[in-house]
Amino acid sequence: MVLMERLKLETRDLHQAVEARVDVMRPDLTLPDYQRLLAQFLGIYRPLEARLQQVEPLRQLLPDLDARWKTHLIELDLDALGCSTTTPEAEVSPIPGLPQAGGALYVMEGATLGGAIIARHVAQHLHLYPHNGCAFFNNYGDRRGTMWKTLADRLNTLPEPDAAVAGARQTFTLFEHWLGR
Repeated sequence: MVLMERLKLETRDLHQAVEARVDVMRPDLTLPDYQRLLAQFLGIYRPLEARLQQVEPLRQLLPDLDARWKTHLIELDLDALGCSTTTPEAEVSPIPGLPQAGGALYVMEGATLGGAIIARHVAQHLHLYPHNGCAFFNNYGDRRGTMWKTLADRLNTLPEPDAAVAGARQTFTLFEHWLGR
């Protein structure tokens, strides 16, 4: 079984737990609800991306790594909505190696796929688009599928698939705890 299949299968339970915490698809979604969610995401993406940037081999695995960072998009959205970008941050442990970093990136980039659905919902209910508060959920635009395929192809080459799955599970758990606090 290739790593991407294992990641999907072996993290399904945690993925569902995180989705349950991100209750953004409600028809009664309010702007304050959305602003709180963005602040929560900033509080986890900022320290997690900082940790991932410390895993040097990740750049060799994904030469387009800088284009995958999301913190600046969340900050852009919060700024557009008149919110502070000074938020509490999750405590993120150092990431021990490339396989664990790949697992973490699987979680973060997987959120990008779901972001397309959320972006449509936010546009419909809050009239927010990339230019006025919904850049994070619209990231990659038409390149979303290509970016995901590139990630999948690269992750499937990782050594130590068990460590990659463990990294993804740990990242999902981090998200679930942070979003549920």
